[in-house]
Amino acid sequence: MLKFYVLSKTVGAGASQDTYISPEKAITIKRIIVNERSGADLYNVFLEIKIQGDPITKQDIPAWILNQPWNRTVPLEFSLGKGVKLEFSITNNTASSIDIDIIVIYEE
Repeated sequence: MLKFYVLSKTVGAGASQDTYISPEKAITIKRIIVNERSGADLYNVFLEIKIQGDPITKQDIPAWILNQPWNRTVPLEFSLGKGVKLEFSITNNTASSIDIDIIVIYEE
């Protein structure tokens, strides 16, 4: 059964914020969806994604890539062990603050 974990952050204009999940038991990540709550576009917002400090993105990726309906998001299939951090660094290069949700969809 799929489960959801939501990370919510407010990121000021020109600022960056970090957040992470660290599961209590081993999980398999299926999808990651990014949403901006006011409906603002994410074309100038970037993400770096790491596992335990090791980047899984070669460079920062535009957040809009993950701002897609379920059937259009990038399918993922990777394991995250108990207590292992899946880290997100959000960089907002827009002229106003954003309220962003990162939805991690997983199976136990």
